[in-house]
Amino acid sequence: MYSKCRELKDAWKLFVRIQRKDLVSWNAMISGYAQHGAGEKALELFDAMKHDGMKPDWITFVAVFLACNHAGFVDLGVQYFDFVVFGPLILAVFVCMLYAELLWGLPNLTAVLGFW
Repeated sequence: MYSKCRELKDAWKLFVRIQRKDLVSWNAMISGYAQHGAGEKALELFDAMKHDGMKPDWITFVAVFLACNHAGFVDLGVQYFDFVVFGPLILAVFVCMLYAELLWGLPNLTAVLGFW
């Protein structure tokens, strides 16, 4: 709730107090940072989540693609896309839409058009 209201500092204080973080708490915090322009922090948290042994789901990757987009990390977004599509997670159509949105901001749209 705090992160939805742009109270990221309060959200962070609550998050760090959670002793047993589950996927919902990780996703909420990552999404909060991604949605409010702190893409780099969202991606750092994503790495910490994986390091903590938590497996990302499609909600996590929505936030990760958004974070990459807002932070201007298109290459990193492409790497995550490849992981999702060609790795253990297959979310096909939904992820392709997010990928197109990630690349749509590029000055050269050949990457988007070449994918399809």
